[in-house]
Amino acid sequence: MNYNEIKNKLPKCWEDITLATYQKLSAIEVQDDLFDEIIFTQKIESDINTNIEIICLLTGAINDDINALTMVQLTDLISVLAFMDTEIEPSANKIKFKKYNELSYDDFISYTKYWENQSEVFNNLDTMLSIFSKDKLSNEYFLNLSIPEALQCFFILQQNTKKYLRSSTVSLLNQLVKIKLKELKKMLMLYCRNLFQSKKTLTANGVIG
Repeated sequence: MNYNEIKNKLPKCWEDITLATYQKLSAIEVQDDLFDEIIFTQKIESDINTNIEIICLLTGAINDDINALTMVQLTDLISVLAFMDTEIEPSANKIKFKKYNELSYDDFISYTKYWENQSEVFNNLDTMLSIFSKDKLSNEYFLNLSIPEALQCFFILQQNTKKYLRSSTVSLLNQLVKIKLKELKKMLMLYCRNLFQSKKTLTANGVIG
């Protein structure tokens, strides 16, 4: 694969990257910033190697294809991917999702397990979206969504989750209040009963009435 072929296959914006591709990209290890001047060249080399790995993943190019490029050509290819440093803007879509109270028990358990591991949410997002899909859309359908579309779906799931947690908290508080009211009622009844018994005793002894 030559320079022009590689460049033509590179995505030019976030809309050109699917959720499936993004999941693969997230597996690429990125080195932390190295501030020591002695190993500054290692930092540059690490960044270039990471970009080469990304280019190969996105285009299907192999290392031999990259090694055949000039440094100017490689730098130009890397510059095409500058959009990946920009914020992703969610894209509206017409996909319909269930609410928590519409989930089956099995789906509810599966979804909560996926949500527990925050670092793996995007790697499991296709499955999570499929679980919540009203039209029973498959994992493959969501894997083929663009990243902005997938992000919008993710925000919907996030909002649903927050609403559920809030309603669950309110429900729990309501239950606690009811329990406390029952306890208070029992205490008042017990107090009144004891007070009544005390009055009866005092009346019998001629202290009252």
